[in-house]
Amino acid sequence: MDVEDLKKMWKKILIEEGLSETEFWKRRGVAQSVGNKKMRLGTIKYIEFINILESLGYEVTIKKGGK
Repeated sequence: MDVEDLKKMWKKILIEEGLSETEFWKRRGVAQSVGNKKMRLGTIKYIEFINILESLGYEVTIKKGGK
């Protein structure tokens, strides 16, 4: 996954949840500019992203890909 894939996935998740970026970050107590920058640059920590997804009801699994 690259930064563009992350941004597309994030936008899709927000749309599915019926949330704006502003509303989402406000609920988490994070400044919108900080949250958006992390997503835009792909600098969000893995554990932070997993926690965000889980808070939205997503289940995250890791599996080894095929060769």
